[in-house]
Amino acid sequence: MKIVFGIGNPGKKYEKTRHNVGFRVIDRLKSQKSKVKSQKSVVLIKPRTFVNNSGISAKRVLLKYNVNPEDFLVVVDDFNLPLGEIRLRKNGSSGGHKGLDSIIEKIGTKAFPRLRIGIGPLIGDAVEFVLSPFEEEIPIIEKSIDKACLMIKSFITEGIDKAVKFKGVNP
Repeated sequence: MKIVFGIGNPGKKYEKTRHNVGFRVIDRLKSQKSKVKSQKSVVLIKPRTFVNNSGISAKRVLLKYNVNPEDFLVVVDDFNLPLGEIRLRKNGSSGGHKGLDSIIEKIGTKAFPRLRIGIGPLIGDAVEFVLSPFEEEIPIIEKSIDKACLMIKSFITEGIDKAVKFKGVNP
């Protein structure tokens, strides 16, 4: 079983913000679910906790589904990456992302895959920036979401090692 866990803030107020890219990826995957041809069971999660408390939900999900952290893919925004850039890693640090900090603290390991989607460069105050909506960047972020979905499908069907090397075709 694989879990894809998109980080974001619940509620209509945050729906279109930069911090909710993880939720947008989950929504896109749900709309494409019939196209994911895999014998493996996949659970797509949009936690109801706010970004900075993502670890609470992550721990519950891992326990509920009895999934190893290496089968738990976290999808997250990253203002340290240029807009639209995507980075998939098998494990690593939080890179200063408070949602990833929370997950690492609550599940007790850094050994879980994470897919970061660039929303940067940071302009002004970090909190104001991540809670602001996309404007003229929408076409770029939409392409990134499409590519992220392709990478996640590779993770589900072929595993993390192949997905990390996935180049795919830009949608």
